[in-house]
Amino acid sequence: MTRVDTRLKDLGAQWVGSLSVIVLLSGCLDSGENAAQAWIATQQASSEVVSVLPVVPEVIDTAPAAYNAKGAPNPFSPKAALLSRHGAVVQSNATVLVRFSEVTLESLRVVALLRKQGQSVALVSDGVRYEHIRVGELLGNERAEVLEMTGRGVLVRHADGQEVLLKFNLRS
Repeated sequence: MTRVDTRLKDLGAQWVGSLSVIVLLSGCLDSGENAAQAWIATQQASSEVVSVLPVVPEVIDTAPAAYNAKGAPNPFSPKAALLSRHGAVVQSNATVLVRFSEVTLESLRVVALLRKQGQSVALVSDGVRYEHIRVGELLGNERAEVLEMTGRGVLVRHADGQEVLLKFNLRS
């Protein structure tokens, strides 16, 4: 190496050392923190914050209510669907949903039966459309009430009290 190269190398090392000292000293200078602290102090002194919580109303202890379901209507009954939207019971002369109201019971056929957790739903057809039927619903123009669904078919009761079994019919 020549002398010139050595001098340049020494000069570069001096610059790096000087720059490091400047960077370290600049970190110790005031970064505006004192100004921020002074502003916070003036804000706290100028505005007084009064924290007042609203008064909590007194808790009124009530006596426990006894619940007895005897005599109450079954909320899971299909007849519960006949309640009006306002909670009043539908009058007996009001219109009630009757499945297949335009056909006779003889023209209906039971196609399928689904049982799940003790609940049964039968799929009934009049040859044109299919509908699902549940116990308690009215069926056909005779307005027969669905009483029971078994592996043999759907048991319905006419208005005169006569019970009829609609058997499964898989013919298309």
